[in-house]
Amino acid sequence: MKRIHLNGLLLWMIKFLASAALYFSVGFAYHQLFSQYFEQTVEFAIPAGIALAAILLFGSSGFFGSLLGSFFLNLYLLQQPQSLFLSIILSMLIVGQAASCAILFKKTTQSAVPVSIRQLLKFYFFASASMLFFAFVASIFLFGSQYAFTEKIYSFLTIWWVEGITSILIFTPILVSLFHKPVKKNVNERLLWIFLSLVLSGMLVLVYFSWELEKDQLNLLIKEDSSNLLSNINTQLQKET
Repeated sequence: MKRIHLNGLLLWMIKFLASAALYFSVGFAYHQLFSQYFEQTVEFAIPAGIALAAILLFGSSGFFGSLLGSFFLNLYLLQQPQSLFLSIILSMLIVGQAASCAILFKKTTQSAVPVSIRQLLKFYFFASASMLFFAFVASIFLFGSQYAFTEKIYSFLTIWWVEGITSILIFTPILVSLFHKPVKKNVNERLLWIFLSLVLSGMLVLVYFSWELEKDQLNLLIKEDSSNLLSNINTQLQKET
């Protein structure tokens, strides 16, 4: 009995450490390899799909492991005097989003992972809604700490939501499919989940990259059109007077 208990504890620790290491590694790799190419990116949201997959697969060990990985990643990214407090708050919010999505999904479907189109849609609804709520709260904290890279909170929130959902669309189905033992009759649905997730994430990434490449030109066009519109309005007002 004691040996079984020790084996269970060892397995819990392995899952805990694996979740923490993978979460931190993905965030760290993104920061080192890709963040330099984007003027506006919310790196905290990148490993969101790792946390959700870890919680779906491992439960409490995945939750606490993701929490630890998120804390150290946030501490590394912030690098501010008040970063310890902010790292704790952000970790709770980021991993809390994943936990709330997993709990809502399991409570409403009685299933560990999506195994049908209906469950898949419900899963993505919970993921999108919880990501929007927790990203909004986290954005308020970051704006209060003057960390945010933009003066407009809705821009920061939008980027956080897009990157977080993209992470969930990419990492969650891949990890769950690798480590969760599917029932044979549900293999096709699981493969469909991966396919749809990759298609949707590809579309989001394409839109995001297109915006990054064209945003300066779009902003210039908007300014020119606004200037021309104001000029025409002033001209008409002058004629009437």
